Amino acid sequence: MVPPPSALAPLRVELLATRPAAEWATACMAAGAPAGVLDDVAGAFQSATDLGLEPVGTLPRPDGSTVRLPRNPIRLSATPPTYRCAPPRLGYPHGHDSKPDEGDSR
Repeated sequence: MVPPPSALAPLRVELLATRPAAEWATACMAAGAPAGVLDDVAGAFQSATDLGLEPVGTLPRPDGSTVRLPRNPIRLSATPPTYRCAPPRLGYPHGHDSKPDEGDSR
């Protein structure tokens, strides 16, 4: 009989404590399993970049500026994700780039 995962937790903790997290990540990567030491969101994006996943995309805004956004992590060959427009700026109502003090004609 296979024990429940909760029964294996102390064994996992004991085993994982034998090596630093970076060594475990390297060993997992060498075995073909994506892994990394992630302490924050910036680290997650850096890890994805290091793996060649291109986690950030750039979209143009109507005013000619650009905005950097997280890309969809799923890559589908027949129907890849598309990005049609940048999100509205903070403080701009109803999803378009008119200024808040210009009012809304809708």
